[in-house]
Amino acid sequence: MIKTAFLILSLILVLNAAPSTYNILKLPAGTTVTIDANISKWPDAYFVDSLRNNNNVYVLWNDSIWTRADFQMHIFAAYDDNSVYFAVKIISDDVYRPCGGTSYSLGCDNIKINPGGQATAFYLYPTGALARNPSCPWIPETDLKTAANPHGGLSGFPSYEFSIAKGLIGGTMGTFQLSVGTEDEDDSVGNNESFEAVGVEYLGNKKNYSGQWDNQLYYPTFTLSTTIGPEIYKSSVEKRRQISDDNFILNITPNPVNSTALISFANPKNSAAVTITDIRGKNVLQVNNLIGNSIAWNSRNEPNGAYFVKLTSGKDVVTRKICLMR
Repeated sequence: MIKTAFLILSLILVLNAAPSTYNILKLPAGTTVTIDANISKWPDAYFVDSLRNNNNVYVLWNDSIWTRADFQMHIFAAYDDNSVYFAVKIISDDVYRPCGGTSYSLGCDNIKINPGGQATAFYLYPTGALARNPSCPWIPETDLKTAANPHGGLSGFPSYEFSIAKGLIGGTMGTFQLSVGTEDEDDSVGNNESFEAVGVEYLGNKKNYSGQWDNQLYYPTFTLSTTIGPEIYKSSVEKRRQISDDNFILNITPNPVNSTALISFANPKNSAAVTITDIRGKNVLQVNNLIGNSIAWNSRNEPNGAYFVKLTSGKDVVTRKICLMR
């Protein structure tokens, strides 16, 4: 009885705080952000916040029991004269369901973005599908651009990017409220009864969950700062001389891989080499002075996640991403 009371009190105290406030840096003049769900291009300076640990994420199981959920996400944001850009990287998810159609898909992972309440929310799925509530004011490909990569986050979880026309959310003095979170599916029944959002603080009785996370009063406030941020990173291929795939080809099959992948290439110079690194930059394979036009990578000793295969030949470099999933 005492343990139960202490647990309930602890759950309430953890989330009993005011909504967060964030500054969004301005992009350097001439910078272009491509909405392609490539999170690696975002410098840390644009990091906004995260679901920090399991202690601040809760789900309601079977309409009765609040418990911690193994779901975490990081959010980055920036803006220019025309748009506000957001990037979301999923760090962990104990039950990953990479599905989703063109309308709201029960039982599928998503990120949920609320500009002003539940009726105006829209959803992005790992498949790239976009779903909008009927009152959502943003028109796809005009006011709103989106992209998703089902394995673009940490350890093969999804990543997302979206941009919103600045005029729609700039608000008074360059401030606006916006909620970015998820209705993450963590129970076997597939109930959508928790909205876990970055910077959205839960106030009041946790049993009163019908609308707290869909109420704009609880959303964080974003301010468009006049501070200029760093350049958005370019990919390794863009940093070097562009290479025509007709002359310098790198293919990986299968991808995703669960055991052994065949890495094949065409027309490299005699000095060609292949390097495979994990997401932290650690080498897991390096083969110099390649002979022939293919090598095999046996991945059985490596953990699931994303890896990068780099083919180098003189000053030419091509990089491909490979996902290991067992």
